[in-house]
Amino acid sequence: MVKIRFYFLPILLFMPLLSFACLEERAGKDEIKPTLRIAVASNFRPAMKKLVPVFLKSHAIMIRWQSASSGAIFNQIIHGAPYDLFLSADSEKPQKLIQKHHATAASLQTYALGKLVWYEPDKRHPSLLTMKNPPAIITIANPKIAPYGKAAAEVIKKLNHKNISFKKVIVASNILQAFQYIHTGNIAAGFVAYAQIINLELKNNFWVIPSHWYQPIKQQAVIVQSAHTKQAQQFLDFLQTETARKIIREMGYDLPTKTTGLKGNEHDTR
Repeated sequence: MVKIRFYFLPILLFMPLLSFACLEERAGKDEIKPTLRIAVASNFRPAMKKLVPVFLKSHAIMIRWQSASSGAIFNQIIHGAPYDLFLSADSEKPQKLIQKHHATAASLQTYALGKLVWYEPDKRHPSLLTMKNPPAIITIANPKIAPYGKAAAEVIKKLNHKNISFKKVIVASNILQAFQYIHTGNIAAGFVAYAQIINLELKNNFWVIPSHWYQPIKQQAVIVQSAHTKQAQQFLDFLQTETARKIIREMGYDLPTKTTGLKGNEHDTR
């Protein structure tokens, strides 16, 4: 079996993207109170831009939200960042916050299921099933901290068993940076989130990885210990409405089935 080698680039290269991802965005009218503060995983940012205006049409509150990597948000919350709600890209970090008494266990729910894709801009209809000459260098998000990176590493191991291997795997700090490496032409191909493909309306140069090739990417949300629990729960309830679920699905995610509960493993891929 070929040993998989991951190459980490210097951290200084990551700073511009991290700063961009953490810019605060606001929705609602300044005079409306209370203010709900939401921290959102960077991969869910495009979907959030569509969801917030719909929510505010029927709720008289103000929302301030910002996006960053789930790991960065987790650390901010641990150190006292004043968020009311955390929409993570995984299930591990919300559950750790509960264990550390920084979040409410009863509020935990799965709001989306991430989908992984192979993105190769210079190829039409690329497929890992029919690949004969794989790119020498590819990129993935950091599998140690990023759920999409962990899923990508699982797929690479599976491909290894099929005698498909890559000479070098460049590890990006998060899924946003992995996408940027490929989209700007710095790296030929790699694994990214389907939501990123949908957001830019890309066609014909990606392949959706079969969901059984990797463990489910359960994106979970949790209410952080705050003074705005009621408003945070209202937003969580909104995410389970048919209107919100339709938006989330259109933005490139699968959904947990309502019949198995929000913590179940079954998918709704309609």
